Amino acid sequence: MSDAAATQLDERLSDAQRLLEKWCQPGALTLPEVKARLPSRDAPYEEHTQPDDAWTGFRVRRRLPIPGMVFETITSRAPVATLALFPEIARACITVEKRLYLWDYARGEHAFEFHELPSDDLILSVGLVRARPGVFVDTIKHVLVLSIGPTAVEGRRVVLLGIQTTDTGIKLYETGMQASTNGVVMRSIHGTDTGRVFCVGSDQCVHELVYQAQEGWFYSRCYLHNITQPHLANLLPSFFKADKKISMVSVDNARRLLYVLRDGDQIDVYALGHGRVPSHTGSMYGVTRQAGLLHSQQQVGPIIWLGPTEPDPRSSVCLVAVTERGYRLYLDDFQRRSWAQLAVRIPPGTQPCRATSALYADGVFLCACASGSDAQLYAVGPSTPASNTTLTYASGMHPAWQEGATLIPLGVGGAPPVLAEAQHHTLRHGAVSRPCAAQVMAPARTFYVLDANGLTEIVERRPADVLSYLLLGSAASVASVASAPAMVDFFSRHGPVEACMCALALAAQHPYMDTSRPDDVAHAIRVFFGPLGAWPAEQRVPAPLHAPRSARLEALACYLACLVRPVWLEPLVPAAFVDAKPSGAPPVVGRLAGVLAHLAPLHAFMQRHTQLFDDERAERLGALLTRTVEACHFVLFLADHHLGTLAQALSPGMRAKLTSLTFAGLVATSEGRGVAQALVTALIESQSGARASVDAIAEALQAQCASFCSADDVRQYKASECLRHAVELDARLRAESSDSTAVTDELAHSLRLLLPGAAHLPWDKFEQVCTTYEQLRYATGVVALGLASAHAVDPSDAAVSFRADGCPADEPMSHRQAMYALRRRIYALVLRALRDDAEAMRQALASDDALFHEELYTYMIAHGKTSELLSTPTPFLEDFLQGTPVLLDGESLETYERRLRDLLWQWYVRQGEYLAAAQTLDALAHTDTYALHLYERIEYLALAVGNAKSVRQTAAYDLVGFATQLEEDLEVAQVQAKILSALPPVETLELDDTREHTRETAALLDRSLMDITTLYRHVAEPFGLLEEQLLILHTAQYHDASLVAALWEALVAREHNASVPAQAHRAVAALVTDVYVRLGGSHIACAVDIVLSLLERYAYDTYVVVQLGEQPAPSSLHWHAFSKGGAGLSPGWAPRVLLEAGAPPDALFHVLQGLLSTAPAPWNTHTGVGFLLPDLADFVEAWLRRAEHDRHVRFPAHEVEQALNDAVLQLTTRRFTRTDDALDARIEHIQALVHRVRRRF
Repeated sequence: MSDAAATQLDERLSDAQRLLEKWCQPGALTLPEVKARLPSRDAPYEEHTQPDDAWTGFRVRRRLPIPGMVFETITSRAPVATLALFPEIARACITVEKRLYLWDYARGEHAFEFHELPSDDLILSVGLVRARPGVFVDTIKHVLVLSIGPTAVEGRRVVLLGIQTTDTGIKLYETGMQASTNGVVMRSIHGTDTGRVFCVGSDQCVHELVYQAQEGWFYSRCYLHNITQPHLANLLPSFFKADKKISMVSVDNARRLLYVLRDGDQIDVYALGHGRVPSHTGSMYGVTRQAGLLHSQQQVGPIIWLGPTEPDPRSSVCLVAVTERGYRLYLDDFQRRSWAQLAVRIPPGTQPCRATSALYADGVFLCACASGSDAQLYAVGPSTPASNTTLTYASGMHPAWQEGATLIPLGVGGAPPVLAEAQHHTLRHGAVSRPCAAQVMAPARTFYVLDANGLTEIVERRPADVLSYLLLGSAASVASVASAPAMVDFFSRHGPVEACMCALALAAQHPYMDTSRPDDVAHAIRVFFGPLGAWPAEQRVPAPLHAPRSARLEALACYLACLVRPVWLEPLVPAAFVDAKPSGAPPVVGRLAGVLAHLAPLHAFMQRHTQLFDDERAERLGALLTRTVEACHFVLFLADHHLGTLAQALSPGMRAKLTSLTFAGLVATSEGRGVAQALVTALIESQSGARASVDAIAEALQAQCASFCSADDVRQYKASECLRHAVELDARLRAESSDSTAVTDELAHSLRLLLPGAAHLPWDKFEQVCTTYEQLRYATGVVALGLASAHAVDPSDAAVSFRADGCPADEPMSHRQAMYALRRRIYALVLRALRDDAEAMRQALASDDALFHEELYTYMIAHGKTSELLSTPTPFLEDFLQGTPVLLDGESLETYERRLRDLLWQWYVRQGEYLAAAQTLDALAHTDTYALHLYERIEYLALAVGNAKSVRQTAAYDLVGFATQLEEDLEVAQVQAKILSALPPVETLELDDTREHTRETAALLDRSLMDITTLYRHVAEPFGLLEEQLLILHTAQYHDASLVAALWEALVAREHNASVPAQAHRAVAALVTDVYVRLGGSHIACAVDIVLSLLERYAYDTYVVVQLGEQPAPSSLHWHAFSKGGAGLSPGWAPRVLLEAGAPPDALFHVLQGLLSTAPAPWNTHTGVGFLLPDLADFVEAWLRRAEHDRHVRFPAHEVEQALNDAVLQLTTRRFTRTDDALDARIEHIQALVHRVRRRF
């Protein structure tokens, strides 16, 4: 059964159980307490004097004369004879002189046992009491107490005879126990349920007959104890003894009281403690003269009989007394008082008569009367609502109550008859049950009247008996039955619910009903399903929004409640039973067979007439009935297999649930279903090793109680046997080093059995199976069973939905979350089995369970199997690596998600999807989700560029643009890295604000990518990073000659000012070389015309200061440390620096020519030209030298020759001279260069 089906069944059973709840509550099926249902004192009876009256409450079943043998043995004209009824052993007792007859009236006139005393003994009185525990052997359940004397007025002893009841009859045993009466005649012998014996002596005292297994120091095994007279009473004068004559005693077993009636007017009460001497607790005098009776005692008469009422906690009435004129007096408890409230009821009948004996038992009152020479019996049943009112169980009405009296003639009067009720085989609950409910909970009550004429057996007529009689007189058609006045009268008397319940009892052929006539059953079915059954049932609280419940539905619920009431709320297995470790069955099991026998006809009836129940609630009651029947079979089956032992085999938690579980819980709750499953599992495990026995048990359970043991359960049990056999076989084969194919076959067979019912495997069972598979190296079985179970327990993929929503935290107890957690537990067992089994891993990878694949990939990553993971050809891996993980393996979400993205681009590379890899890497480089360092972003960009270049042109539409963008981003990132490294160390800064700003800027540069403009404006420029500014201009291809010139001037000034005079030119040269090389001789950031012009001006300013001793033009250069006569710069220093840095020589040559031709300041002076011409000559010499060694060097000989000739001409005029250079030597040098050029080119 799937979880959804189980939930639906629980809902149906729960709804049906609610319909039963009100009927199972205490007092729901009982009559009101005695006073509440007792009619007023003078209210008339509904009398029935004719035996064929349909409404009569009692009928005579049979009359049996006294066996003739009793009369044949009488030898005296005035024999001493007694009569008694012992329904506990189903016998009537007749004594004549010394002979004792136990008449088995159930088997007819001639069935009796006989016992005879010695000839000098007379039996004066006989009583039957329950045997005291521990005194006799267990087979003796009752004791016959005989009062024996030599004459009718003299007592001799009291004798105890043991009684053993067998299937063939009764056996009497001499016990050897007797007590002397000292001449007192003992009569009116009564016993309690605990085995205590009380009798009335002719000395007007009540004596207790005490018997015990062993003699004591002061008492013999059997002796008499006077409980009504003090021990020293015999020493008092006679005028102090004013006790009245004792008429009778009565025992109240429920309240543990003993009532003593004296002279018909005084009642004494004694409390019967546990094993203690009875103590006098109250007396009531002048009972018949109490207020509320008629005018005088003579009109009521003395009390002739008294007896206890049923124990009812709602009522204070404890005793009913019957007077000689037939009045009933209901007395409240009067212990420790001399008066009591009472209620009075007039006798039945229209003519006065003398009451000779009476009986009151659970609401039924019998009174034998003598009228002249004839005797008659009035039988009065429990009060019912008056015929002009209606009543239902749930109504809150207080109707008028009426008693019905049935007159039964007994024949010619003689001695007062003996009255008794047949022994009940059902439990009494104290309060009197309603007749319509009692008739299906117990057989019809039977009463016996024994007198000189014989035995009269009287049977109570229940409402169903009345209905059956009325149906017998109705026509066979549906219309006539439904409209018969008697039928309508019946429904009016009992109310629609109770009347329908009577019809249902007949229609369903309840075992207690007389359904021997098929026509009665057919008519009852028509009544139940007819218009009368559709009458609305009265409700305590109206429900205007819903259709009223029909009487038919309420009757069905009430009927079912009556049947299951003996066990419904009873503990299934009490804790005391489990702790005692008995070999028998719990108490409730003893009643289940009877309950099942009563449920079976109703179940069959509902199965036959399913189509006639048009109410969905009736269908649910039918489901509850079916479940209850199966539960009875289930518990009885377990009881046959030692339920106590099975209970002890459960886990402590499950055992606690079992001991607190009621039968109703077993039937209608999910907890009961779980306990039942555990019990079945324990039963199967107890049969371990006997495969045939397990199969038989499983099949028997499925046949008798399928809902407690389904086909899936049977397969599970058979699979368990396969597993057990596989474990044993594996151990044996491993010891023998044999082939384990047989073990694998057993395991495979168990897997085939388990797969169809994977959804119904309990977790502990599932875990046990997986563990066994794993131990037996059957990992493929774990994978197959685990993945099948995951899908079976969650067929709607609620867990997948929960995961797709990101496992929201706002639904911690939802069904989706529970399914997700359950499937994860299942997957954990599967993953545990995949450790070293390649075949199981291939099987797992072939699964189409996306949720499992997520668990599998997480497992592989956690165990360092990323290479195997990236080689896995599964359709779920890409989505997993792209998605947002929820299984973080102990890491933060950002860290784990980045790991997945790293694996994603690697997986793309392995799949040959270079463009996807490049796009993933580009996204990683620019993401703000992960806290990446700048070098990591640069690495991602570099990898992205490499992958983008690996893509074929036809594979993407805008590949060129994408690749270009990647390269530009990489360049900018590299610039950012250089800027970051160029920031000054924080610890070297003095101001706190400056340090904090530098720290924040460095962190920002390291954690994110910036665009080129931001880098320049917000970092490089504010921090004065000159080289980086040039780099940014170069990277951005930004043409701004003035800006570039300013930056170079600042660079030169920074190096110059920071150096000592002797090293300044070297520092500047090194700086220029480094920047030029780093920028690759950028035509933007390292324009030769700008840089060379700047260097020539720097060299000239140095010359002016050092050689001429003059101050140069104002600039950012500091010259105050320089002095005349210091070390100057050699001619050609400026172009040589750039030439060595890698600048093209022809470009340098053209710049120098441009300076000479355009003559900007200071090159428009004789000093300036004289400084510049030697530089040109030395540069040409260096250039020529390079060209001579490398023929690939371009050398425009003609232009160079012309420039050199011009220089010679200018120097020859002797106007352009340089103080640190010999003019004539310079002219000769230049001319020699000219000749070299001519020779070389």
